[in-house]
Amino acid sequence: MTHTRTYKTVIQPLFFGAIFFLCGLVPLQKIQLHAAQNQSKIPPAAKLTYLIQNSIAAINHANITGNYAVFRDLGAPNMIAHSSPSTLAEEYRAFRTNGIDLSPLLMITPKLTQEVMVNKEGVLTLVGYYPSKPLRTLFNLGYRNVAGRWRLEIMKLKLIEAKQFKVSQKNINKNVSKRKKTIRLKKDTAKAKK
Repeated sequence: MTHTRTYKTVIQPLFFGAIFFLCGLVPLQKIQLHAAQNQSKIPPAAKLTYLIQNSIAAINHANITGNYAVFRDLGAPNMIAHSSPSTLAEEYRAFRTNGIDLSPLLMITPKLTQEVMVNKEGVLTLVGYYPSKPLRTLFNLGYRNVAGRWRLEIMKLKLIEAKQFKVSQKNINKNVSKRKKTIRLKKDTAKAKK
């Protein structure tokens, strides 16, 4: 019984898939294009929160231990190629020397301040903050899809006082309003030309 089930669920699909491929019924380019399109889809909101929280936990563990090797090795190939544990240790030295513990952030839902997108290079960009007090933690994170898994490629963290953040948030809101007005003007101009 198990042998028949294995044949029908594993061997038979592989066999016919290989025959279709070899006969040219399923072009390789189409398979590769489909795979590339699936990899660049934006994950659902729960997955985005998971990615952010996981990255914060990973850098916090590296800060606590002073060992950035695992943090780096969890990253995307570009992060691994362009950083070393010592350069990461230097980049996050202020967090260590000031005893900043990021673990309380894991109890707070991060807020995104920019539209989530996958850029031309295939990097999923997440920009936002944690509404924590007295310090706000701002983040700019970039992830690359590697073999179906979003892996960290860019991580920029900044701590500012909550009072300063309100001013920054007002500037963000002004810029968003200006962009919306510009878009409306372009639409109105396009309608007028028709």
